[in-house]
Amino acid sequence: RKSKNKGSKMGDSELYDKYKNYRKKLRTLIKAAKHMFYSKKFDNCHGNSKKTWELINELRGKSISKSKSSFLVNGELVKDRRVIANEFNKYFASVAHDLNKNALRPENLPIS
Repeated sequence: RKSKNKGSKMGDSELYDKYKNYRKKLRTLIKAAKHMFYSKKFDNCHGNSKKTWELINELRGKSISKSKSSFLVNGELVKDRRVIANEFNKYFASVAHDLNKNALRPENLPIS
């Protein structure tokens, strides 16, 4: 903080003090509301470890995405995860094959 009393810069330190007090009260209220909200959510998960861990991960920002991946394969939109995985596998296997094929050409071999 640059200055302890920013109110003097504003010309009305009393107004700035009121602002700081309301800001502090608002932060306290928001914190209490969050506490109550998540306490109720944990109460609803009582006895269900799966739901409890889902809530914990949500709080940590590690929630699982519910959206489905989709990719264009040969001009057609594919959403099946198995097909997508197989297409990725084909692509990377072909890249390795092409690299090996080009590396073994006589013009690419080092002269000894």
